[in-house]
Amino acid sequence: MEPLEWRPMLRLSELVRRFHEDPQGVRGELMPAVLLWKEAPVTATKELIWQTLPRFAIGQRPHDPAVFAIRKHPKKTNAFALGVTVGRANNNDIVLEHGSVSRFHAYLQFDGSGDFRMFDADSSNGTFCNDQPVDRDQGARLVDGARIALGDVTLHFYRGATFEAMWLARSRLGPHR
Repeated sequence: MEPLEWRPMLRLSELVRRFHEDPQGVRGELMPAVLLWKEAPVTATKELIWQTLPRFAIGQRPHDPAVFAIRKHPKKTNAFALGVTVGRANNNDIVLEHGSVSRFHAYLQFDGSGDFRMFDADSSNGTFCNDQPVDRDQGARLVDGARIALGDVTLHFYRGATFEAMWLARSRLGPHR
């Protein structure tokens, strides 16, 4: 099974399935934190092309959120070694395929006090944390449940343990192993 960190994103349904097979492995992959895209598209957005075939694949579920582990992607190269990059371009650590997201939109850093901070990277449509603009120099401190807007994409920040507890409680599975 391919580790979570090698994938651009993982659907929540796949994460839950993998959790039942290997809870400790999934916990390790989601540490220290994740970004959750609740309204992620069923398929990646592409250029508008006239076509007659529907975009449907067996096994895809509408409203299946996307989960991104916040960590440097070991197989991607970008010139930004100080943080986890977020943007539309494929060389970002977290790739958001949406037209309102800049190629290099923002980045996240883990500071010495144990907190995550998000910084705007001079994006075209701005970066917001809980409806407040994110400054490129000071950034914004992220707390559990923080709502992050990158263009028209809204993500939610969760520490790994909080995220696990949240979806286990909602699925009524309770603590597992």
